Amino acid sequence: MRPRNTLAVLLIAAAMGLAAGAGTAAAEPAYLPYYAVMDPPIVYPGAVVRFQIRPAADADTGTVLVAGRRFQGEIKEGIFSAYFAVDVDTLPGPYTLSYDVGSRRGTRTVTVRARRFDEEGRVAVPISRDDQAVEDLTRGNPRLVSLWNRVTLERYWSDSFLTPVPGVVGAPFGMRKTVDSSAAMPLTSVGLVSTSAASVVAANAGTVALVADVPGGKFLVIDHGLGVYTYYAGLAKVVVGEGKSVARGAEIGKLPGGSRPVLHFGARLGGADVDPITLPGIQLHVPDLLPEAAHRAPSEERYRAHDYDY
Repeated sequence: MRPRNTLAVLLIAAAMGLAAGAGTAAAEPAYLPYYAVMDPPIVYPGAVVRFQIRPAADADTGTVLVAGRRFQGEIKEGIFSAYFAVDVDTLPGPYTLSYDVGSRRGTRTVTVRARRFDEEGRVAVPISRDDQAVEDLTRGNPRLVSLWNRVTLERYWSDSFLTPVPGVVGAPFGMRKTVDSSAAMPLTSVGLVSTSAASVVAANAGTVALVADVPGGKFLVIDHGLGVYTYYAGLAKVVVGEGKSVARGAEIGKLPGGSRPVLHFGARLGGADVDPITLPGIQLHVPDLLPEAAHRAPSEERYRAHDYDY
């Protein structure tokens, strides 16, 4: 009789376990497992990466901490998403990513891969004085440094980011000006060579955070929310004012007339220097290397595109 009683107890326990499991499945659907993913999974200095995790029921927002920088995220349709980046000068190696989403907290290891940035002697277009002036401004101006580290908790942008002006990349992100004995700081914008008096559009929806006159033209910054900023330098004319909301693709200014004007287009995320080519949705070819250097170009540097669903 004992074996039968034991079997009955086991069957009852199994049935109770199935019932409890059904209750748990209602609270935590089996088709939405508790996992964390990164897209793209490989992290390079200056590249934008999306981190996602299914949040706990008590969460209404959350953050991600990577390499000493905290990035604000959002919860939408039951998924927490945060976009993060590491600075252009971040050394290769493993870094701890910490996420804090309500009662769901944890860590994972992010490996930053080495990324080769070209010096101006390897590409057809050298760094101009305007390139360097914009770089000095965005790195050293106190108002801009303060702005890059200010995070608006609301996300304004949606869908993919747009290329702000038709053209080709002249000076790529990360390129360094070479001198006799050393290389200068890397560029943290890209130079888009366009046509005379071309219209410049907002890469995505946001609020105009700054309009200023600087050497070389007018300078405009858009706050897209959640720590994402884009900036546009070398404008001859600005048609929006500070504090105004702009729609994705709306005209914000014009380039000067003349031969092959250049728009200096850059981005910041949580204070980190971001390659604007890696903003979600943007697809731009980096400049062709000179023939003697082309065979050494890593494939990830030749073309960059993402398949985010935003």
